[in-house]
Amino acid sequence: MRLLDRYLIREILPYVATVFFLLTAVIFIHEAGRFSELFVVFARRGLSSTPLVKLVLSLLPGIVIFTLPIAFLVGVTMAMGRLSGDREIVALQAGGVGRWALLRPPLLVGIAVTGITGYNTFYLLPTAVKSLNQLKKTRSELLLRSIETYIKPGTFTEDLPGKILYVDRSDGEGKWQRIFIAETSSQPNEEPKIYSAESGQIIIGRTLQDSELRLEKARVYGQESRQPDEVAGYFVNASGSLTASFALGKDDGDPDLQAPPPGPELLAFPDLWRFKPSSPAQARAAATEIHKRMALPAACLIFALFGVVLGVTTLRSGRSGGLLIGIMLALAFYLLMLGGERAARSGALPVALAVWLPNLLFLGLAGVMSGGIGQWIRRWTVWNWFWQGGRWVWELTLYIGRRLWRRTSDTNLPDWLARGTAAAFSAPRVRLGFPRIVDGLIFREAVGAFLLVLLGLVGIFHVFTLFELINSIVQNRIGFGIVAGYLLFLTPQILNYMLPFAVLVATLVTLGLLAKSAQLVVLYASGQSLYRLSLPLFLGGGLAALLMVSLQEFVLPVSNPRQDYLRYQIRGGTLPPQTFHQKNRKWFRGRDHRIFNFAVFDTERNEFTSFGMYELHPTTARLVSRTYAAKARWDAVTEEWVLTNGWRRTFPADGLESQRQPIGELRLKLAETPDYFRQSTTDITKMSIGQLQQQVAELTAQGLDVENLQRAIQVKIAAPLACFIMVLVGIPFALTVGRRGAMVGIAIGIGLAVAFWGTVNLFEQLGYYRLLPLFWSAWGPNLLFGSGGLYLLLSAKT
Repeated sequence: MRLLDRYLIREILPYVATVFFLLTAVIFIHEAGRFSELFVVFARRGLSSTPLVKLVLSLLPGIVIFTLPIAFLVGVTMAMGRLSGDREIVALQAGGVGRWALLRPPLLVGIAVTGITGYNTFYLLPTAVKSLNQLKKTRSELLLRSIETYIKPGTFTEDLPGKILYVDRSDGEGKWQRIFIAETSSQPNEEPKIYSAESGQIIIGRTLQDSELRLEKARVYGQESRQPDEVAGYFVNASGSLTASFALGKDDGDPDLQAPPPGPELLAFPDLWRFKPSSPAQARAAATEIHKRMALPAACLIFALFGVVLGVTTLRSGRSGGLLIGIMLALAFYLLMLGGERAARSGALPVALAVWLPNLLFLGLAGVMSGGIGQWIRRWTVWNWFWQGGRWVWELTLYIGRRLWRRTSDTNLPDWLARGTAAAFSAPRVRLGFPRIVDGLIFREAVGAFLLVLLGLVGIFHVFTLFELINSIVQNRIGFGIVAGYLLFLTPQILNYMLPFAVLVATLVTLGLLAKSAQLVVLYASGQSLYRLSLPLFLGGGLAALLMVSLQEFVLPVSNPRQDYLRYQIRGGTLPPQTFHQKNRKWFRGRDHRIFNFAVFDTERNEFTSFGMYELHPTTARLVSRTYAAKARWDAVTEEWVLTNGWRRTFPADGLESQRQPIGELRLKLAETPDYFRQSTTDITKMSIGQLQQQVAELTAQGLDVENLQRAIQVKIAAPLACFIMVLVGIPFALTVGRRGAMVGIAIGIGLAVAFWGTVNLFEQLGYYRLLPLFWSAWGPNLLFGSGGLYLLLSAKT
């Protein structure tokens, strides 16, 4: 290769690698969080680490197929933006370098990226999906091996495959009192089989098959049809002692943790090519999968052409402009790709046209831009829109202010209003030493980097989410409004998750650029201290922390239940339950020794769908009665629950004979009102600190274990302070690597963020299994990283 080729490739590769590791690390941490409990299980049990390695390797292909093409497009646009901003492209063209010479190096890198992406889509991804599905099944087995520490008295355990376990009391030595087990049925019209026992314990064997649950003074109540007039065989078995095994079956839990049904997506490319569909819909799905696996790698070559055309014709704002435009183009491409895939699977467009349409559009746009339209695009860049729009709004505001003043006041216009924009910023004001001009400079640079990273990651997360749900959207015929609503209500959770990372990157980039350009040396020479220069950064961290507090206390308790609801609607195509663990049916512990389960609770109409109630004996835990109703609504006038279209079975104290009575309409006066079912959820993301404290007080009065809720309160308090910690850690690292540039700072930020979030998840799981005290499980990561950052900051040259 020529010297120019090597130079351009060395310019492109660092940007591609940095963006790739940034996106992959952030999305991987989010995806791996669902399996974080396995790390503690393996460490506690001393099990082989092979499944954990398989977990990491199984998650990566599904992420890399999305992040590598985006990283390549963003990396090329950033590199070309830097060359264009420094006028190096102008110098090269003046020296006789043509566009083909500028295109050849990105194209060589693009060929390598195309090869990696193609191999990933053709072979690695189907194998990884199969392996991940197997790990999802293994997850239940591994959790069973730590069940003796996982069970919390007074709470439901829903991670056992096909079973719901409730333990009322524990003697602290592994033996439980008053046990209730519901074995869910694969038939939608059957009530679960019920096990009740006065006492019992789990015996963990060397393998899953050797493990068993031993129940004393136990009874077994058979499954029963939910139809009120259907006669079905029913039995009650008073065995005295009972041993139950844990055979792995279908997990009725979170759809995100279930293995999808077999389909073309799980086949390697040779098998997919030979695949014989059994229906027209399956034929469209197979054809769409074939074209998608070819179109996505081919897009990398188009990205190379597009990046060079942008650099030659439009980009003059350097790397930041290249980063912004690259992210916007990547989001636009993947949105078009998702829309085309949906149109192909639904039959709205021919498969080949729908899947390849984004590639054709980008190729055509690159050709048009290279033909002279670049000057027009440069004149109307995003930055120019914002600047011109802001000036127009300011001038319009001043004009309206002058007109209103003249109409409502007899005095002359104030000088600042009469002279306009320039006078508004030069009006005299009191100076207290803050903010100074340098404070404004640092704060603006930090805010710009912060917003760029935050908005870019939010957009990429949205596209990744659509990429993950596209099959469900097409199969369940989900409308645009539901998908848009889900992304809207998902955004606050993503913002809350990404705020500390955006603060860290903004700190590293801002101080890194000041150090690289020697502006810090000038500021030091003028008498400015590093601690004084850091003040606007800490101010920005404080504002980000306040934003996190506002999201946690006011927005997330409203948005998270709604986005859970919409996600279940997308995944299942039916109305989802409102549940903490996201199961197919919600289970509640009621008052007066009752247990409830239901499919859906309409909080506006106070109405249950598929309502079940189990009354237990206060000492022996035997079943006194079980009731089922298709509907149960609250009568506010009589303050009663009205059950319709169901049945009620009662069990006498002595003897095993039971009586079943059909229900046309039954009124029950229970201690549980609609407010009880609204407030009983204990999901930290759906409750404010005040609601959690109220929950702790109520459960403490009932003598139940509230350590998890107390930990949740501490985590909610500690989480926003992570923004301060990120500033504290970022300042010394920015000074250390600052002379190497902003991209090195971003790379360091990726490593620090991965380490911090990994530590947070580890401490959270250690606290959940009570291997760490409550305080350290919530505050440990902040204290660990905060003390390290403070030491480095105090050791830095000021």
